[in-house]
Amino acid sequence: RQPEMDPDIVNNPLYSGTIVDDLKSIPSLSLVMRNSDLFGGSGIYSNPNSSGVAWERPGSMELIYPDGSLGHQQNCGVRIYGGVGRNPGFKKHTFRFLFKREYGATKLDYPLFNFASEDAEGATDRFDTIILRAGFNNAWHRNSVSEEVRAQYLRDQWMHDAQLAMGHASCHGVFVHLYLNGTYWGVYNVVERPNADFGSSYYGGKKEEWDALNSYPRNVVDGTATAWQTAHSIANGGVTSQAAHDNLKEYVDMENLIDYMLLNFYGGNQDWDDHNWYAGRHRVPGAGYKFWSWDAERTLESITGNNRTGVGQSNKPSRLFSQLKQNTEFRMQFADHAHKHLFNGGALSPVQAGARYQKLANVIDRAIVGESARWGDSQRSTPYTRNGVWVTERNRLLNQYFPARTNAVLGHLR
Repeated sequence: RQPEMDPDIVNNPLYSGTIVDDLKSIPSLSLVMRNSDLFGGSGIYSNPNSSGVAWERPGSMELIYPDGSLGHQQNCGVRIYGGVGRNPGFKKHTFRFLFKREYGATKLDYPLFNFASEDAEGATDRFDTIILRAGFNNAWHRNSVSEEVRAQYLRDQWMHDAQLAMGHASCHGVFVHLYLNGTYWGVYNVVERPNADFGSSYYGGKKEEWDALNSYPRNVVDGTATAWQTAHSIANGGVTSQAAHDNLKEYVDMENLIDYMLLNFYGGNQDWDDHNWYAGRHRVPGAGYKFWSWDAERTLESITGNNRTGVGQSNKPSRLFSQLKQNTEFRMQFADHAHKHLFNGGALSPVQAGARYQKLANVIDRAIVGESARWGDSQRSTPYTRNGVWVTERNRLLNQYFPARTNAVLGHLR
């Protein structure tokens, strides 16, 4: 029995008979490192706010399948990853694995997502880096009661899968039970990072030919921001004329931007887009920036509220959109995309949106018992439970949110 597992869960008659199988309901990922590199005085988990290569430590990751299928082991560099979730007051942190020659192979060459995500047949099987998302907003290790009650650990991956269903590249993901040096650490969502390597994998070109941004101007992930600055200069100058629209089209993938914005409107994304977004562009003439959903945990909350159609922040994707919606052609193009995705069984129609969520919920339906035992009491003495709150919120989403949200978003757009 794991010392960190809450006896209020593992000894509870509702879970004591299933907990062993619950821990085998999804794959496990074992991370092994020198204990001093993880929890020591200069360990990365002991210093979660420290970042960069100076706070990268060697480790071994091993994917283990509960049915005995052959998994995969590989050495890598390990860092703590994220923003506010790094705060030492929160005990469950996100990891980033980096595959470099100094640790072994320079790529994770393995079909990590081919069995996991919607449209997984299109997933790459070569990675420079992967992210192990702990979850933060709407999670049990937060310190906001309302967010803990909403905890599902699925919202961000639902947004990725919805973007895939809309016909664009997005981060494939898989859920695992994570173990740190043999100690159970909860449910994690393993996802791609949408950087230059990601862009080249799904849209072609060498990764050295791609620019990638994350919440610019704070972070140029790869390449430069020259084209980004040009795009915003054009947009800020006004794009009501056809000539200005066509000029901006040389730097912005209009169809991708429309669907990206529509997705965030549907989700009612409350933590965006002053941060929590990625954009990438193949650095060749005429190639437009593409936008990728990221860290979209503050979504799928209010059925009729959370109207985000008015967002238009400087140097962000929303500023490009807020300028473009003054253009007649762009407005008609947006209307066409809204009709495609919100009506007639489209990706954001009630049946399709709900089915996508049900599919994800089925994956961690039993695994969430392990998360409850590990982190359900992180912010209070009595743990949050699968049956008590997780199932309740899942049912609200399936029975109330998804059936009604499409019409609510149409009202916002009108």
